[in-house]
Amino acid sequence: MKERLEANLGAAALPAALLAASALGQLFLSRPGGSLAVRLGWPAGAVLLLWQWLLLALVLGSAAAVDAAVVHRSSRWPLVRPMTTLASCGLVTFDLAAWALRVALDAPLDREHLGFVLLDLNKISVVTTSGERSLLLALPLAGIVLGATLVTAGGWIAGGAAPGRVRRAARAAGVLAMLVAIGHGTTLLNRREVLDLSTARWTTIGQSYAFHLSNDGLWLPQLTLGGAVHAALSATAPGNASYVRVGDPIETVPAWAAKVDRAGFRPLNVLLIQIDSVRWNELIETGGDPRTLPSLSRLAQRSLLFDRCYAPTSETAYSLPAMLDGQYALRRPVRDYHDDLDYPCVALSQLLGAVGYRTAMFSSHWLAWQRMDRVIRPDQYGTYVVVRDVPEAAGAPAAPAWLRRSVPRRDLTRRISADLETAHEFDRIGAELFTDWLTAEPDKPFYAVLAQISAHYPYRWPDDLDVPFRPYERERYTSFFTYPLDAVPVMRNAYHNALYADDVVLGQVLDTLDRLGLTSRTLVVIASDHGQSFGEHGLVTHARGPFESQIRTPLVVAGTGRPAERRPEPVSVIDIPPTILGVLGLPRYGSFQGWDVLDPATPRDRPIYFSMQSPMTKQEAVIAHATKYIEDFASGRLQLYDLQRDPDEAHNLLLSESIPGVGLALQDDLRAWHMSQLVYYANPALHGRFFPPRYRALWGPPPSSDR
Repeated sequence: MKERLEANLGAAALPAALLAASALGQLFLSRPGGSLAVRLGWPAGAVLLLWQWLLLALVLGSAAAVDAAVVHRSSRWPLVRPMTTLASCGLVTFDLAAWALRVALDAPLDREHLGFVLLDLNKISVVTTSGERSLLLALPLAGIVLGATLVTAGGWIAGGAAPGRVRRAARAAGVLAMLVAIGHGTTLLNRREVLDLSTARWTTIGQSYAFHLSNDGLWLPQLTLGGAVHAALSATAPGNASYVRVGDPIETVPAWAAKVDRAGFRPLNVLLIQIDSVRWNELIETGGDPRTLPSLSRLAQRSLLFDRCYAPTSETAYSLPAMLDGQYALRRPVRDYHDDLDYPCVALSQLLGAVGYRTAMFSSHWLAWQRMDRVIRPDQYGTYVVVRDVPEAAGAPAAPAWLRRSVPRRDLTRRISADLETAHEFDRIGAELFTDWLTAEPDKPFYAVLAQISAHYPYRWPDDLDVPFRPYERERYTSFFTYPLDAVPVMRNAYHNALYADDVVLGQVLDTLDRLGLTSRTLVVIASDHGQSFGEHGLVTHARGPFESQIRTPLVVAGTGRPAERRPEPVSVIDIPPTILGVLGLPRYGSFQGWDVLDPATPRDRPIYFSMQSPMTKQEAVIAHATKYIEDFASGRLQLYDLQRDPDEAHNLLLSESIPGVGLALQDDLRAWHMSQLVYYANPALHGRFFPPRYRALWGPPPSSDR
């Protein structure tokens, strides 16, 4: 057996050497910004190389072991090592094809080199560099390999002295090594975060590993209990306070409602309308075409307009919940499908319901998409309507009377069934259902959300609507992910027609409030979940980078009793819930990470943070002092833009020889936010006692020489 295994491993030596050379080339070849080893540092580059070698050894070693144990014994096989040969040829072919593909695409040869993307390390732990990230799983993997070697090869290392005892001891040591490695690897997977190693004043690689051993290193219970054991992480413990921030102490909704000062409470109606994909410059006031959003522009002229409002991400599945629960979307270092909801998260509807409001959600979105319905839930609203599900919902025994009447009166079964795949009329139907719900009890204060979808790609509107922009007929080769840039004019026309369709619906809703005499006592908030790209930075649609075209949107707040004003300070859609509470005279609730933007005490230039975890990109960003800093976790690219001098984000300041001091400050600030978010949500001991962190300016204005 030993001889057969050695022979098969020898057969894998040449392809292993070729693959190792490929890894070295990946690490050390020059690329934009310097080689990967130069950017990461030699120790981190060496660790990354070790990690890749271990992956190769695991694949080729397993194939050689199968050949030695099974195939090599049989003379019926014309080739004595088919698994080793197939694995070797497959890896080499895949690697060479990956090199060729990246060369053909003129892509940088960085750690995303396809030949070694056997495991997405970004989905395991979050640190700054791939080498540091690799160490935290390379060490457990090395333990598993060592343990397996001891178990299977105990007899070989025994020699002639007491082979039985040595063999048994070796196997016992191997089993223990594998338990330790697997248990600690399970711990790392379940923690979903690690220390940020980007700043030397925080920690080192060794301290990071020691942190896991001490804070969640109960690897044997972790293994046996399936990850149920979590050690507490104290925000005041030495070494932790520098990056862990917490919010207010936990407070229940009834306890909050008991604090309401009825004398200062203004029970205005609240109508929040989310219009999908509205770019910040589509209103007349911000340079848009007057035909696109005439009703919204007229409303903005007599209201508060924030034209530097930002979505915390460029995807509806994360931005729309953030608009309703006032929290940043970053909770996990991987794409969060809302699987783990053990953190405190209270929607505005739950607070207003506790002080006597009727509450309702009318969504043209299919809320099951990306599992939004796990965070935008029926139990948070008195009435919960997803337009595509209306015929089925109206037939349920518990369906309200107004909904059962609306379905036949408005012929909704036919209209929705005929429109299910295209959603041309969904926004119009949602507004009609809101009107029917509103007129059922017009005298009771209400909070309602209308979530509209027409302006989402592929840009839809009712067939009977006379749209103003032509031509709008799209070619078959356009898609959400890409289309030729010469198709941008047609796509933009289609987009503007869809926005116009939503504006018509908005005008009808505002007319309904007028007709019912509710305008003077209704707070109307118009917001969007993200913007839309039409070739900027080579991008189309959304769910990509944190550029202005994708994350900057308008915010209109009408009915506050304040004079009309155009506000220049940056705000976020997570500020909407606390701002509404402030207008109503209700106390602040600690679950909201946003700020009341109408409160004079709110910092006017606090940092605004962004997290992109779509399948197309993994990026984070921060804006402060009219400067935007972006980190791309996939490519390692860093970007810094002066939004005052360069509103189109065409000149990356980090490509110059000297990095402005404001860039370093923003980098520190972004990473502090990043770690504070992840540490808070990863630790039940924290979110069992505190609300999520709140953020104000963590550093002062930059020196004048940096501007």
